[in-house]
Amino acid sequence: MKKQTRSFILQSEGKDKVRQWHISYKRLSTIICAGVCLLGMLLFLTADTLTGYFYRFKINQIRSNYSHVATTLTDLSLQLEILNNKITELEKQDTELRRLSGLPLIDDDIREVGIGGVRLSENFNISLPGKEIDPGVSNLEINIDALSRKVKLELNSFYDIQQKILENKEILSYIPSIKPVMEGYLNSGYGYRKDPIDGIRRFHHGQDFSVFRGAPIQSPADGTVKRTGYRGGFGK
Repeated sequence: MKKQTRSFILQSEGKDKVRQWHISYKRLSTIICAGVCLLGMLLFLTADTLTGYFYRFKINQIRSNYSHVATTLTDLSLQLEILNNKITELEKQDTELRRLSGLPLIDDDIREVGIGGVRLSENFNISLPGKEIDPGVSNLEINIDALSRKVKLELNSFYDIQQKILENKEILSYIPSIKPVMEGYLNSGYGYRKDPIDGIRRFHHGQDFSVFRGAPIQSPADGTVKRTGYRGGFGK
């Protein structure tokens, strides 16, 4: 008995003739499978192309952001360096003011307590394909905490100096701060010196200024004039 087969018949009718195509189930299945495979390959290639495009776009965007961050960190490093130099100047002024006010000086070890930082190469690692980290950025240490501690220390120190000056305000007003004459020069200072008469080393309780006769004088500190005039010594 002849085996029966099933097939699809496609027919095209024209004015002069009729065309028919017989397609079996097996051939139709083959065509459908081939179409599905072709469509799958097309979708895969399209997805791969789009993925590569979006990947490159995202990488370029990240690189742009990275450059902006690197520039910002570099500017921040320069600003921190300037701020640190300003604090160093304040520390020098603090030392001088403490000497003048009679307060004990702050030891350098105390000023350096708590100084530290965050090294970007250890805790802020940014790596991009085809782009290395700028050594200037990767080695940057953010010393904001250290600068904050220094500022707090200086504020407390200046407060102590202010209180000390207010306590000694009356005493300081009697301490000479300028020369009693605007012109001339210092001939002999306060302290031990060789006596100009007998050459013996003695303590000199004052300062001698050499000026022309009639030169104007000024008060170097608060006080009361108790005597004016000429007081002779050895010689005329």
